[in-house]
Amino acid sequence: MLTGLAPRTSAKTLVLSPKGPIEHDLHLVYDETTCVTVEPGTAGAPATWLDSMPFMLPVEVRDVSAGYAVIGEPMRAETHAGGALGLE
Repeated sequence: MLTGLAPRTSAKTLVLSPKGPIEHDLHLVYDETTCVTVEPGTAGAPATWLDSMPFMLPVEVRDVSAGYAVIGEPMRAETHAGGALGLE
């Protein structure tokens, strides 16, 4: 999912149930730390799912939604290097 994702860029992935319906709609931003955004109020289910996954490297899943808000751009324009990403 994140292989080849350049720093300060974003991606989207859908996690489907075995029968096909969407279980999780994940929006990812990578910049040394991978941030996953979901619809408001839905962080619990994807966090539980991610916590159940075996990862090769140490992974910490945290719900930080109380301290952040997501504002999207309706175009393919990523923040320039050195610009604020909101994760400092």
